[in-house]
Amino acid sequence: NRISSQKMAQPARVIVLGIDGGSWDIILPMIQQGKLPAFEQIRQSGFHGRLQSTIPHSSFPAWTTAITGVNPGRHGITDFTRRTPGQDKLIFLNSTHRGVPTIFDILSQRGRSVASLGIPCTSPPDPINGVMIGGFDCPVAVSAQRNMVHPPELASDLFQKFGEYPYGSISEFRITPQWYSIARKTLLDNIDKREKIFHWLWEKQKWDLFWMVFPETDTASHHFWSLHDPQSPRHDPQLAQEFGNTLSEIYERLDRVLKDFIEFMTDEDVLIVMSDHGFGGAGTTEIYLNLWLHQHGYLRFRSNRKRHGEQTGFVDRALRNLPDNWPQWLFRKGFRWMGSLESRRRFSNIDWDHTVAFSEESNSLPGICIRQQGGDPAGIAPISKRDRLLQEIQEELLDWRCPFSGSPVIEQVYHREEIYNGPYLSLIPDLILEPTLIDGYSQAISNSNLAATDDPIQRLPEHRYRGGKGIGFSGTHRKDGIFLAYGDGISSDEIPAIHIAAISPTILHFLGEQIPQWMEGNALIVDAPKITEAV
Repeated sequence: NRISSQKMAQPARVIVLGIDGGSWDIILPMIQQGKLPAFEQIRQSGFHGRLQSTIPHSSFPAWTTAITGVNPGRHGITDFTRRTPGQDKLIFLNSTHRGVPTIFDILSQRGRSVASLGIPCTSPPDPINGVMIGGFDCPVAVSAQRNMVHPPELASDLFQKFGEYPYGSISEFRITPQWYSIARKTLLDNIDKREKIFHWLWEKQKWDLFWMVFPETDTASHHFWSLHDPQSPRHDPQLAQEFGNTLSEIYERLDRVLKDFIEFMTDEDVLIVMSDHGFGGAGTTEIYLNLWLHQHGYLRFRSNRKRHGEQTGFVDRALRNLPDNWPQWLFRKGFRWMGSLESRRRFSNIDWDHTVAFSEESNSLPGICIRQQGGDPAGIAPISKRDRLLQEIQEELLDWRCPFSGSPVIEQVYHREEIYNGPYLSLIPDLILEPTLIDGYSQAISNSNLAATDDPIQRLPEHRYRGGKGIGFSGTHRKDGIFLAYGDGISSDEIPAIHIAAISPTILHFLGEQIPQWMEGNALIVDAPKITEAV
């Protein structure tokens, strides 16, 4: 997956337009319809291809791999949460949990000027040589606060001139028909604001690397996919009459942003357009992994188990009814105890003394954890039996069939060692699962404490088709994102697949910088030597 750029001179700077959740499944049909002329221009004139995301295909680990060039087992950002070593407790992750430098740190140490705007999991911001506006720091974040901007003196000017730096700017917990109208306007307004901030910062100095992420495509795809896609099992024809074009409108507005970026380029510049993952539609089935483990004898629930959300449902109901900014305010004020609350929400019904394996039931990191002796509190699985136990669970998961379609419930089961390596490997679930796409639509991994019955796979009730945070979305992540590179000397070519870990090495090569040996990704350019450099 390397291509030659022998004709290209060393660029003055690299511009990265990050389109969170950008999907060729949306872009290519719109190009064919003549609706995305800027995308078409760089696709025809530069090189492009499918971008392979991390496993899982989630924003925190994927964007962190993009800016570090290593897998989640090495950088440590494995999901929104991870288990505390030696405890049955979760912690929420942010940039302080990242275990390796980013490309912004590397370039800053080498005297280059850099700007990082809104990349997920970059809060709190690093003291780089330039500007960093931290990306969203938690699942309920809607906007940045002042201490998420570096340098601190920039925050006053930024907030005075533009107001809050937006992430989603809207609560995504309670999705009503009226919500779609508010969301559509908010998302389009946020793109306008983000573009103005780009103009303002771009003109402040000459940047070597300017990287800006637009999250609106991700939010719109989560909520408007079923209205955009008439084949979706969640499609609502009545709502689609008014909002079925919203997702296309978001992409058309970003096409104008892309045109703007192109116009700012000089002949020596390189523009990269990329996403952290792709997107697709969600189906109408839910998987409850802890109910499945209980059914197969690997997990035991407490005798006084609170069923069907009697206990944990309170948190979800509270989040759905709070004003838009309150959940992020409560999260940031109580960051240290939010992990305990989330642990209780997921694990409160588990009898740990009689449980061999359990799932965190994270929709963004579906997996199975073995409670191993010596590693977990009250772990009961002998180390010598770990491999056999994993093989047994893997085979049973692959034999599991959906009672509604007859399809396999789980498409692929990975041992974590197959896809990760590094110092954070032990904090990742022992088995990583990829649920089957049924007729092209995903199944949701849901919290067994909130299940309506004790069946490990259930039909989604129709009143939840619109989805929302905490109960799943009508559009979900896919492995294949987008990648395009454009600039003088970059030939037109299509590459079958580009791994997201290749992004930072490729940028370093474009800038004429040596690539640290510890980076796992390879630059997409021939003759890109690596140097030995400590992490």
